[in-house]
Amino acid sequence: MKRSILLFILFALAPLFVFAWGDDIKIQNAPGVNQGPGDIDVAFNGWMYAAYNADSGVVIRMSRDNGNTWNTIDSYRVSGTNYTPVHIAVAGTDTNNLRLFVASVNQQAAVPSYTVYVDVYDATTGVFLAENLNENFTTKIYNVDVAVDYRDPAIGASPYSVGVAYAKYTSVNDSIIARVSMDGGNTFPNRYPVASTGSFFRNVAISYGRSFSGSNGRYFVAWDRYSSSTAPMGNIYESRNTSTVNSSFITPVCLDSLLPAIIGYCSNPSISTSITAGDNDSGSLTAVVLCDKAYNGNPADHDIIGFYNKKAHYTNYWYTFSIDGSSNNTIEPSVAFDTVFKNFLVTYYDSTLHLLPYKVNGWNLAAPGTWATIRANYADDSVPLTHPFPSLAIDPAFNQAAFTWTKAGGPGTQYFDGEFRTVAPVITSLSPNSAHAGDPAFALLVNGYNFVNTSTVYWDATPLTTTFISGTQLSAPVTAPMIAAYGNVPVTVVTPPTLGGGTSNADTFHILFNLAVSNVPGSYNTVSLYPNPASNVINVGYSFTTENTLKVELYDMTGKMVRTLVPAGRVSGSNTVQTNVSDLAQGVYQVLIQNGDKISTDKIVISH
Repeated sequence: MKRSILLFILFALAPLFVFAWGDDIKIQNAPGVNQGPGDIDVAFNGWMYAAYNADSGVVIRMSRDNGNTWNTIDSYRVSGTNYTPVHIAVAGTDTNNLRLFVASVNQQAAVPSYTVYVDVYDATTGVFLAENLNENFTTKIYNVDVAVDYRDPAIGASPYSVGVAYAKYTSVNDSIIARVSMDGGNTFPNRYPVASTGSFFRNVAISYGRSFSGSNGRYFVAWDRYSSSTAPMGNIYESRNTSTVNSSFITPVCLDSLLPAIIGYCSNPSISTSITAGDNDSGSLTAVVLCDKAYNGNPADHDIIGFYNKKAHYTNYWYTFSIDGSSNNTIEPSVAFDTVFKNFLVTYYDSTLHLLPYKVNGWNLAAPGTWATIRANYADDSVPLTHPFPSLAIDPAFNQAAFTWTKAGGPGTQYFDGEFRTVAPVITSLSPNSAHAGDPAFALLVNGYNFVNTSTVYWDATPLTTTFISGTQLSAPVTAPMIAAYGNVPVTVVTPPTLGGGTSNADTFHILFNLAVSNVPGSYNTVSLYPNPASNVINVGYSFTTENTLKVELYDMTGKMVRTLVPAGRVSGSNTVQTNVSDLAQGVYQVLIQNGDKISTDKIVISH
């Protein structure tokens, strides 16, 4: 007989990046509510769905604007009831058939009553449709996960299949059970025993995979097994359907048995499988399992260990790899497959440095132990992280990753960010940064960073036709009428807020005096005054191609001459004369420029 158990659930969710893309978004502002582990998935059109535990209940939210704002689809909490970590999957090819599947376990230990369920929502309207899977037991259900195949449906599925796996306790044997719907989640008639043990199961994960040679499609399940109900580490197992998604499962494989040094020192599996029309370089599909591993058997010192099988649909050719080569403590891995670029994407928690790294490797795993770092950390403020349980999904609208995670600091809070999101642009310089009034048109180069291909240069309040050169440079045309009159123009860059973005700092473009002052053919002489407004000094710059007389004087608004900026004299070449005006009162002043027999006037502001 098995002893009564005390279960500590550690489970793998998803991925995430030192400072990030756009600002981290708080999914729900609910002060005092402890938001726990969550899950994220993204529909074909980029609509996002997040679900997480809140106190002892569940909250389900949706975003239609790339994660900027979130609205509640459903939330529930029942007295005397706890819910296991909630998992979700979204399916559908248009907004008319879009469905959201929410899986969790309703645990009422005092009754006792344990119900594993899958709720179905209209993912367009958010309306609850039905609870199409509901299994009730008097013994404990540890955990549940859900997956769908709508992007590449399995043979026999109409319109697609939904796979569910859960870990169940009895006093004699623990079991891993799979339930499969072949009609888009309306019914779950197929129930398959995946594994049983006289020991203890705890965490379970499920993924769908398909390739050209494995065209039937299969569900792959990974789970952990423990020697006792309180053991911190155990074994990692994997199994799959024999031939189709509605077939029995093969004999489980103990993955940690591949390395004698790690046998019995693993926990918290996450699984992902490739979904492609073709085959990988081994003529099949690739399966990847990640889990926590106790270094040298020390449960306080974790590393992440990986297992991969490139002939996953018909063999058990599993191998091991390392995801992080540092000596840091790393836990809570999550992995997902990018069907467009055929990459596996990984995130986990580096609890030594309090980071959420984001890494990638190709589905052929040519260098299985070398994962390229896309972001060393994507959480803007990762210091409060303790057990963030990051979750990762691919956004089909961008073919990039979306993340959720839990930030501690009092009650936990669920946050979101996306690989496709941007931060506000920053201008560092303009080239050129000045022109003379009456100059011809030119191309303005705006230098800075955080530019994207949707960023637009603004000339004061006017958007300019903008050419994206790189993330650090934009180009925009400035026409002659825009610089016909002397003055200063603020230049900004705006990135659409739909992806984070925002408005940059303003840099000033100076339009300077431009005076033709000589009758000598081909001569071109210029005089400029800056800055305007001036604070303590006024600069008079001149450039003369021929020698001529120049005098520049400053008058107050009563007509009194208050300062000689350039005394009358013959000048040639280029020079700048600086005059201190810190003793003059703030206000508007008139500038008189006498250049040979020509006189020009303009205004300048002194503001201390």
